[in-house]
Amino acid sequence: MTSIWSWLHDISVAGKYGLLEVLGESEDGAFFRTSFGPEGQTAALKLISESSHAASEEQLRLWRIAAQISHPNVLRLLDYGRTEIEGNAFLYAVFEFPDDSLASALGRGPLTPEETRDVLVAALDGLRHIHSQGLVHGAVDPKHVVAVGNQIKLSTDTLRLPSRDATTAEDIRALGALVHQLITGRRPLAAASSSDLLSIPEPFRSVCQHCLAHDPNQRWSLAEIAAALNSPPPPTVAPAKPAKKTPAVSSRPFPKWIFVATPLFLVALVLLFRAIKPKAETPPPPPAPVAHASVAPKAAPSRNWRVIAYTYSRRAEAEKRAQSINRKWSAAQAEVLGPASAKRAAYLVALGGPLNRDEAQRFLKLARSRGMPRTSYIRSDTP
Repeated sequence: MTSIWSWLHDISVAGKYGLLEVLGESEDGAFFRTSFGPEGQTAALKLISESSHAASEEQLRLWRIAAQISHPNVLRLLDYGRTEIEGNAFLYAVFEFPDDSLASALGRGPLTPEETRDVLVAALDGLRHIHSQGLVHGAVDPKHVVAVGNQIKLSTDTLRLPSRDATTAEDIRALGALVHQLITGRRPLAAASSSDLLSIPEPFRSVCQHCLAHDPNQRWSLAEIAAALNSPPPPTVAPAKPAKKTPAVSSRPFPKWIFVATPLFLVALVLLFRAIKPKAETPPPPPAPVAHASVAPKAAPSRNWRVIAYTYSRRAEAEKRAQSINRKWSAAQAEVLGPASAKRAAYLVALGGPLNRDEAQRFLKLARSRGMPRTSYIRSDTP
């Protein structure tokens, strides 16, 4: 189906933002893929027709406030303003481009408690900062929880000033509904009943119960939710021995923006690559004679180190990430390394090409400063 906004394809907004692709639309506007800044980083541009927007000045004022927000769990608003296209007046806002949304992850099924905790912690931090700026989010739902790299963020295109219908208490209720959906795969119809919460583990059961209270005054504050998350978990019975196989089996791929941020998986992957060659049955060879020790420092450092930024279970996803990185930062030289074992296929997105250890350490610091995940690490190709 042809979009009613497709006529704007390849048109420049404000003389600096080319509209490259329609990403989504509503009655009064649409989102487009565009590029931002001297390096041409991918961004999302929201275009609103002023003729159908009764509160243009209020919208610009909201964007003015949102543009000042700088928080790791809030999507950045990079630019905004007014423009005219072929005699028609529009408002525009340019946002940091999300790599994924929670809605697409939920399309593969409910999240695990660990993944739910990651989302909830990020949403709490983002909401706390938004509320401190005198704003409410207004749409805490899977469509508006996104990921940039492995950083979970709240979108900013729905921010608004508090009103009778948009309150911090309503953000709390929406957060409880989100947690319910993450764990169960469905949104609650109303205030969650006791029977509806029985299948939800703690502390998420308490979070849902208190955030979805019918009386806004009875709902938990953000601080109370955070306290519940930090409380000691209830004692559990040790699983039977056969249950040890469970962590190694997954009925669906993890959401990529959580999957790549799992430190335990990264550690396991390093061990996997080091296990390519079978363990030698004979003891290792003796060290070189002392007479040759003075020669070793003169040898050129081995260039077999890599900076690993992301890990995927599917090659297509890894290649998509590598291409995205290279578009934003050509010096990254991102490439995909194949799996070390056919039994446990894992694809790595490596940066910088083959390096020696010192170069890899320096490039790792540079990569992190350019927005690569804090969980990025270096490894040697030599087992």
